[in-house]
Amino acid sequence: MSEPQTMVEPEQAVQPEKKKSKNVSRWIGAAVLLAIVGYGIKSAVFASGHEVTDNAAVSGDVVQVSPQVAGTVKDIKFEDNQEVKAGDVLFVLDDSKYIATLAQAKANLDSAIAEAKAAGIDVVLTANLGSADVLQANGGVQQSNSAVGSAQATVDQYSAQLQSAQASSRVAESDLQDAEIGEKAAQLNLEKAQSDLAGAKASVSGASAQVELAKSSVTWGVAREAETAKEASRARSLLGAGAISQQDLDRAELAHSQAVADLESARQSLALAQSALLQRQSAVDAALKAVQLAQSGIQQSKNRTLGTQGRLQASKSSAAAAKSLVDSARKNVAVASGKAVQAMGQEKTALTAPQKVELKQAARELALAKVEQAKAAVQSAELDVRHTRIVAPTSGRVSKRTAQIGLLAQVGSPLVSIVPKDSLYVLANFKETQTAKLHIGEDVEVEVDGIPGTKFHGKIDSLSAATGSTFALLPPDNATGNFVKVVQRLPVKIVFDDESRHDKRLSVGMSVTVTVVTK
Repeated sequence: MSEPQTMVEPEQAVQPEKKKSKNVSRWIGAAVLLAIVGYGIKSAVFASGHEVTDNAAVSGDVVQVSPQVAGTVKDIKFEDNQEVKAGDVLFVLDDSKYIATLAQAKANLDSAIAEAKAAGIDVVLTANLGSADVLQANGGVQQSNSAVGSAQATVDQYSAQLQSAQASSRVAESDLQDAEIGEKAAQLNLEKAQSDLAGAKASVSGASAQVELAKSSVTWGVAREAETAKEASRARSLLGAGAISQQDLDRAELAHSQAVADLESARQSLALAQSALLQRQSAVDAALKAVQLAQSGIQQSKNRTLGTQGRLQASKSSAAAAKSLVDSARKNVAVASGKAVQAMGQEKTALTAPQKVELKQAARELALAKVEQAKAAVQSAELDVRHTRIVAPTSGRVSKRTAQIGLLAQVGSPLVSIVPKDSLYVLANFKETQTAKLHIGEDVEVEVDGIPGTKFHGKIDSLSAATGSTFALLPPDNATGNFVKVVQRLPVKIVFDDESRHDKRLSVGMSVTVTVVTK
């Protein structure tokens, strides 16, 4: 009889499979645990030699371009985000007003130069006339004294006809000297008249310059009136289309009204300048007539000299009229005494000539100072004309343009920004607990969010003197003992190396992750 077979239960067959599955799970768990431990060790080792923060961004020096003179933008010489070089023209402002101002300054300079020349001539003329007056006064005193002596000698020597005749001859000779002095005075009068003629011509030149200046103002006023009229017409059209407000139209019409008033004022100034020119031309004619009269006076003086010489010859031949000469001599004593007193007064007046010269010299120095002032005004006007062409102060890329053609740019108002191509750097905000290991000159790796897969390199340039929150409007009081202590962040400046600095993909404001190698 065979033995009965042993039956195996299903639960006993499954147990080896469960044991095998548990062993696999244990191995997997052990592997995961080892991986976690390994990653933790790796992270700890990395953290011990590196400091990382993603609270960082690309920064750079942004240069604001502003006009130095006010004016309407007439032309824009660049495109948005274009690379420009230092000295490139960016904007062109309307320079018509500044050109007119420059023309006015040049006209004022010409007028000041003409006045200075006239003042110099006046100094020389005053000095010459002063010397002539002194000479004439001395001659008059001598002549008067001689006449008194001659007349007195004639009275004393009345008994001798010959002596009386000789006294008469001396009187005639004295008269001849007077005539010669009068001839010299007439010559000085001619020189003065010629100087006045030159001054009058210089005044005509100054008046002509004023007329040209007024004409340029009228030309500018006509251009301005036409421009504002066009702007007002355009504003009315835009108001009808609903593109602008009534206030804009009122402003345009007010500018047109002001331009019309300025044009009328410029025309009136032109009329006044032309009238002044006519008056100064009349002065030239009067001065010319004075020259002619002075020339006629010279001829009369020469004739008087010839007549005096004739009288001298006649007095020598009148020796027979001794008694009449004695009576005449007595009368001449009184006349000569009066002339002597008058001559001494003229001599005192003539001695004031140096003071007159000093006054004329002071007037000339004032005229020269006005010339320098006018030159400075011309230089200032030329500088304003040059400033209507706004140039780039540095090389870089233009961005954030706020100006459009037709904009009335004001002095100091930013028109566009320039980001210099070599000024980019990274500003990373590290926790204050990370800064203990940071030192200037340490190597840095920079990963830019907008440029994945590329690592940029640089070095720590400097650490901020204060935390970022210190510069806030309401800085926190982070003293110890607070209920909640907030970890502060310290800005750190990181400069790119030469290769990274010139990467054109970098832009100011891009978010980055910074890794500092501290070992």
